[in-house]
Amino acid sequence: MVSTNERLAEAVAGWRLQLPEAHRYLIEAAVAAVVDECESEAVAELAGSELDNPFLIDAAIERAIPEAGLGPLLHGDLGVVATRRFARDVRDGRLNERELTRWVHARFGHEAEADILNRLSELDDEFDIADGEREVSRVRADVREAAEQLLREGVH
Repeated sequence: MVSTNERLAEAVAGWRLQLPEAHRYLIEAAVAAVVDECESEAVAELAGSELDNPFLIDAAIERAIPEAGLGPLLHGDLGVVATRRFARDVRDGRLNERELTRWVHARFGHEAEADILNRLSELDDEFDIADGEREVSRVRADVREAAEQLLREGVH
């Protein structure tokens, strides 16, 4: 199960990468952290915010990172951190495998710093050329395996 700090780190990464619905996800993750008794004033500010000014949100995030101990969770490739949310959605059946690969391919292409993101982009290409249900099923299984690998590796 994902910790509230991991979820908050994924939301911060999504905000920094300007992902769709990043603000909503940031608020939801902050609310979950507050409910889980996170004592960060900045996280509480994000949870209760209807802030629409990105500069104010950025300032609250900068304060929340040390207050909530998110620094180690945000170290490394933010694309990997943000993609964990979508990998979890695939694992839990809220997002299909093709949607994940399309998103990763469109967002990062084949030149991402992280090999796992490049692998997901390659799998998107494999969906394009898969001939028949057997091949599509194999690609889907490979995507699920890559998503699980992404989740197992943890945040670096």
